[in-house]
Amino acid sequence: GRPIARARPRACETPGGVLGHAPGAAPPPAAVPGPPASVIARWRLGAKLAVRLSCYWQVSGLLDEGRQWLGRVVGLFPETASERAQALAARGRLATFQGDLASALADISESIRLATAAGRNAELTAARGYLYLNLALAFAGEHTKALAAGETARQRLVACGCRAGLVSLEVQLAHLHQ
Repeated sequence: GRPIARARPRACETPGGVLGHAPGAAPPPAAVPGPPASVIARWRLGAKLAVRLSCYWQVSGLLDEGRQWLGRVVGLFPETASERAQALAARGRLATFQGDLASALADISESIRLATAAGRNAELTAARGYLYLNLALAFAGEHTKALAAGETARQRLVACGCRAGLVSLEVQLAHLHQ
């Protein structure tokens, strides 16, 4: 049979532990290995699933549950991991729909910052971040900033060839102009 997964990995098993220590902790002796590649691959697969499930959590009204699972992903991966930026963006979007706009703006802004810092291969994450930022700012009544975020989203989504994102942006902009 398959082993039962623990609810919380040990610090040395987290992606932060890949460098030999948990984030914020003093580094242990160099002899302490990080988690096996197979464990990290499982975490990455789980993170990808959680980000994709954010749409399900949104339409089913399970916003708290989604934010909790995405929060686990955020806590599991170090700042440099693309999974962290993606989970922050998705969690921020769910927070937007809950009306928790301060958390939404913080998560989405951090996601954009991380994706921008990552550079190549994170362009779509940054583009989606601006798409989500447009919506959060619109909900917050920051219409001028929402329009600016929308224009940045449009430019980046076009550059990434993300037609679905562009359709979503048009719907969001239509609501903004009502």
